[in-house]
Amino acid sequence: MQTSVGDIRGPGDPGDDLNLLRTEIAEAQKRFRQRTIRWNSYYYTALYGAPFCSGFAAIFSKLGLIDKLYREDVVAILAGLATILTAITISGGLADRWRAAKISRTDVEQLAKEAQYSDADWKAMRTRLHEIEDEYTNTITKNPPTRRSP
Repeated sequence: MQTSVGDIRGPGDPGDDLNLLRTEIAEAQKRFRQRTIRWNSYYYTALYGAPFCSGFAAIFSKLGLIDKLYREDVVAILAGLATILTAITISGGLADRWRAAKISRTDVEQLAKEAQYSDADWKAMRTRLHEIEDEYTNTITKNPPTRRSP
């Protein structure tokens, strides 16, 4: 009998519990895949966007590719955008968040491989799945790790 999300209580067939765990792991894989893609796009946009904006600002200011009337404004906007993207990359901790998403996705994929075996310890695996989620959340929110109560 399921009393809350991810919490199985009472007698039951271990095969049913393992199948439920496999479903939870598949859902977690999908979540972490999406998170990795999202943090990947944020991180690389900021990481490579800053030098591109800075470079284009320099090119536009010297080569006269833009009408003189708008050139200073375009150069100022690109330079400002480069500064903002650099600040976001550094102070936003995008690298840590990107790394946490990748590590968590890899950990969940490993759990999925382990869950393929019929003799898998589903209780330990469920605990590990919750730990992975907690570790990811703590890294993203920059909170110290907390212990999940049993």
